[in-house]
Amino acid sequence: MKSKTVYGMKWKQFKARAIDTGASQIAVLSGSDMSGEVFDSLSDTNTKSRGKLISEGVVIETEEGNYQFLVDHIFNSPSKAASILKGHNESGPRVFGKIDLAA
Repeated sequence: MKSKTVYGMKWKQFKARAIDTGASQIAVLSGSDMSGEVFDSLSDTNTKSRGKLISEGVVIETEEGNYQFLVDHIFNSPSKAASILKGHNESGPRVFGKIDLAA
């Protein structure tokens, strides 16, 4: 079996997985979590992006008031993905770590 590199991020009770798609883009994989909390440090642009994910059905609200990705979704940068997932400004390269999974 060939293996591929998947990036993972864990915080509080949340987990997310993503794949680097090239050109500084990152695809957050279905089943990944997104916090229901939004903090003041999250930019207006990222707050609107979160709203779009919700309104377009990319994520669904969980019983706990958080969200889960129903499909893979591409973000323009790891930091944008991390910020939107966590609900506050975040450095993607700092929080996404490599995980080896069998393909």
